[in-house]
Amino acid sequence: MYSKLIFKCIIFAFAVCMVFITGPAGADYKPDEKVLPLPTVELEIIIIRWLFDNGFDASHNTAAYNQTLIMVRKGDNKWQITVTAFSPLASRVSVTCLNNNEDKTELPGLWAYLDMYIQDEGTNSPFISESAPEFFRPYSESVVCIKGTNHKEPVQFTGFILDRDDIVISTAHDLEGVRNLEITFYNGKKTTGTIIRSDHEKDLSLIKINSAIKSSISLKKGRTLLNDNETVYSIGCPMNSNGKVHSGLIDGTIKRINSVFLWQAQIETRPGSSGSPVFDAEGNLVGVVKGSYRGTESIGFIISMRTVLDLLQEL
Repeated sequence: MYSKLIFKCIIFAFAVCMVFITGPAGADYKPDEKVLPLPTVELEIIIIRWLFDNGFDASHNTAAYNQTLIMVRKGDNKWQITVTAFSPLASRVSVTCLNNNEDKTELPGLWAYLDMYIQDEGTNSPFISESAPEFFRPYSESVVCIKGTNHKEPVQFTGFILDRDDIVISTAHDLEGVRNLEITFYNGKKTTGTIIRSDHEKDLSLIKINSAIKSSISLKKGRTLLNDNETVYSIGCPMNSNGKVHSGLIDGTIKRINSVFLWQAQIETRPGSSGSPVFDAEGNLVGVVKGSYRGTESIGFIISMRTVLDLLQEL
């Protein structure tokens, strides 16, 4: 009698374990998945917009570095959409049904919308929109995404290749303690980089990259003086989105803080933008994005070309 009871308990325990492993009977937990040629930030926005426009309830949060979970509900149906950075230019999207009564007509609508969006937005360049100044097209090939680890925390920022000894210039904050850097080019190819100079007072760093360089940004076309309300453009890797172009206006006169000359600008500046090159309307290099004004992403600070030249003269 006791042996039969023990046997039944074992069978019951095994069945419970199988439910946790495989899910409820009839549920299909195998996700639909695609890699799409869109940066994660843009992809999250258009997915959530589509969900709301089609009557879904959705909430999202960052689950891990370069990964976002979007929890979706409509009636009794629940889904989880996971958006993960595949490269600076592409993202992997997976959709998993969280119950066993999925309406199969809904998800094909999302995939069809994303395919249509990609076709409509496609251009000759994977980075630069048609509305951006023409000079950005060749310059985009000289902008790189930089990733590293600082005290076990991932850091990401932007840099650009100078026409001098295959060197990338970027900011210096967040680099203390960072040793190995991953450099991603505009076409998705990766290489490694080594910090050869880090000036925390000027907040600029120089990084030697271990790969052949085909394009660079010339320092000869540089300006050290700008006018109030002058239009400027930055191009960088905010939020893992390579080639993102933002325009803005210089707000006031140049300021000097210790040995750093800074411009303040009304320009979108998101995490990852630090180190982005900044140009005037004629394509002249005018500085490097330092960061945003605390508590806002609409006001940024630009390290002036004068400070960049001062650093290079010290080599």
